[in-house]
Amino acid sequence: MKRIFISLVALVLTMGVNAQNLKISGSVKGLHDGDVLTFVPVTHDDPEPVATAKIANGQFKTDATINEPYLVYIKVNGNWAGQRFMVSPGDDINVTITGAQKNETERGAHYNLNAKVEGSSLQPTYLEKISIREELNKERMDFRNRYKDLDAKMSKLYQANDQEGIKALKESAEYKAMSADDLAFFKKVESSYCKLFADNSNSFWAPLLMLDVMAYFTPDMKSIYDGFSAEAKQSYFGKKVKEELFPGGGAGEKIPEFTLKDESGKAFTYADLAKGKKYVLLDFWASWCAPCRKEIPNVKKNYEAYKDKGFEVVSISIDQKVDAWHKALKEEQLPWPNFLSNEVANQFKVKAVPTMILVDANGTIIDRDEAVRGENLGKKLASLF
Repeated sequence: MKRIFISLVALVLTMGVNAQNLKISGSVKGLHDGDVLTFVPVTHDDPEPVATAKIANGQFKTDATINEPYLVYIKVNGNWAGQRFMVSPGDDINVTITGAQKNETERGAHYNLNAKVEGSSLQPTYLEKISIREELNKERMDFRNRYKDLDAKMSKLYQANDQEGIKALKESAEYKAMSADDLAFFKKVESSYCKLFADNSNSFWAPLLMLDVMAYFTPDMKSIYDGFSAEAKQSYFGKKVKEELFPGGGAGEKIPEFTLKDESGKAFTYADLAKGKKYVLLDFWASWCAPCRKEIPNVKKNYEAYKDKGFEVVSISIDQKVDAWHKALKEEQLPWPNFLSNEVANQFKVKAVPTMILVDANGTIIDRDEAVRGENLGKKLASLF
C-alpha cells in the first residue's frame, strides 16, 4: 500500500511539473468597461478559452494555470476578434489594444482590433515558423495583380452570360498561362505546408500549425498525422487534429447524449425527439449556408413521403444571430422541430454545414453527409421503409 501511495504522489508531482501560472493583462481603447475578453485556442471548433478577463477602467488582468503552450486568439463578448499569439506556462503577457471596430455580418459580429502583444516567450518562434504563410500570401497577391485585367474581363463576360466570349477567352494563351500559374501556386502551397508539418512532426508545433494554416482537413491528411511523434499526438493540438481526422460518428456508432432547448426553455433529449419514430434525420445548418438551404426542398419532399411511416427531421442551426435564424425559419417554413445550438453541434463535432446524420430510434447512426443528401436521401429512405 505504501508503494502504491508513493507512486500516486510521484504521478501527481510529475503531472504538476509543467503546470505554471499564465498572466495576461493590458490596456484597452475602443471597447467598454464590462466587455469580456476571452483567449481561445486556435482550432476548427469552438473550444473552451484558456483565460477570461473583464475590462474595468480601461484595463484587464487575468491569471490561468496551463501545462503546455497554446496558440490563442481573442474574442470580445463571445465574438471573434483575431490577434493570434502564443501563450506558454510561466508567461507574463501584456496586450495593448489601441482601437477596436465592431462589424456586423450575416454570420454574426466580429471585431477588428489594433493590438500589440508583448511578453510571449514563444511568439518569435511561432512567427518564424509561420513566415511561409506570409510569403505565400504575398505571392498570391502578386498573382492577382498580374492577372487582374484578365480576371475583370472574365467577370464581365460571366455577368453578360456571353458563353462564346467565355469560351474564346479560356482558349487564349493568356488565360492558359494564368491557369498554369494558378496550378503551380497551389502545388507550391501544398508542398510548402507538407514540409512545414514534417519539419515539426516531433513536437506540438506540427498539429498546431496544421490547425493554424488549414481551414479544413481532407482524408488524405491522415498520413500527415500518422507521421507525428507520440509527443505531438498527445499534445492539446495533436488531440484536436485526431478528433477532426478520425471523428467517429460513422455508420453503426451511437450518437452522443444531448439536450436541446426550444425558445420557451423546454428541454428535449434524443429519446424525446425520436419517440414513436423509426428514423430521425439530424440536420445541422445555418441561415447563411446556401447549400443548406438548397437542400431543404429535397428534405421536405422526403419528409412528406415518409413522415407518417416513422420518419422525423430535426434541424439544429449554428447561427450566431437569432434574428437571422428566425428570418430563415419564416422563409423556409420547416414543418419539423427546429433548434438553435452550437453546443450540440460541437458535441457532434460538426466542422461545416450542412452536416446531415440519419439515426435510428435507438440512437445508432445509419449513414451521414453525402450518403443522405440529394437523391441519396430518397434512395436510403426507400430502402429502409
